[in-house]
Parts: sequence; structure tokens; C-alpha cells
Amino acid sequence: PLQDLSYDDLLGADSALTYVRDSRFKESKLKFSFKEALFEKEKEELKNLKKKCSDIETWLEKEKAKVFAAPLTLDDVV
Repeated sequence: PLQDLSYDDLLGADSALTYVRDSRFKESKLKFSFKEALFEKEKEELKNLKKKCSDIETWLEKEKAKVFAAPLTLDDVV
């Protein structure tokens, strides 16, 4: 399954495919499958990065709310 392959695995497979192509082996259908899998993996990784960014933004908003909710006293400043 695609989930079991890392991005590096797919890049390695793409490199191997390039080697096969350079050897004049007919690989058009195989190449399409690798490129499609690589594209899907990139989309999956991008989705994960967007989720992490969203989680960080949510955490930051909560922290800002805590800071602005607490009144400062003179003792806090000194």
C-alpha cells in the first residue's frame, strides 16, 4: 500500500526507473504508476504539514488568549 512507502522509497524507485529508461527499456506504463504514486505521497505529506501548522496556530491562539486574559499587576512588571 502507498501508506507503507516513504517519500524516499518513491524517490529511489523513480531513480531506478530513470536507470531502466536510460537502458532503453520500455517503461511508460510503469513510469506513470511511479509518478502517480510519488504525486500522491507528496499530497499526503503536504496534508500532514498543513495539519501540523494548523495545530500550532491553534496552540498559539490559546496561548495568546491566556496572556491577554490575565491582568498585569505592578508586581508582574517589577
